[in-house]
Amino acid sequence: MASIWWLLAGGAVALELVTGTFYLLMLAVGMIAGALAAHLGASVMVQIVVSAIVGGGAVVAWHFKRSKDPKPAAANANRDVQMDIGETVHVEQWNEDATASVKYRGAQWTVE
Repeated sequence: MASIWWLLAGGAVALELVTGTFYLLMLAVGMIAGALAAHLGASVMVQIVVSAIVGGGAVVAWHFKRSKDPKPAAANANRDVQMDIGETVHVEQWNEDATASVKYRGAQWTVE
């Protein structure tokens, strides 16, 4: 029965690599716990209970950890996404239409 647990854990990890969700890794940890219980000679019912408790507990713990983290800024206000946010430019003269031409990062830009 341990081989089945190891195959299920490997399948969950492979599926996580395709989907990019961390929760599948937490479920794989539970499946590994089931495999270890099988290696220790536990009955199938105990293996399932151990896998469910460890995997489910890991998912719940990860969910609560993520809910406590601060939310990232929106992409249009996030300096990690838009590296020009908050940068300073020198405006020598404003045009009559409330625009100006500035040089920034080696290129000419029209700003409002």
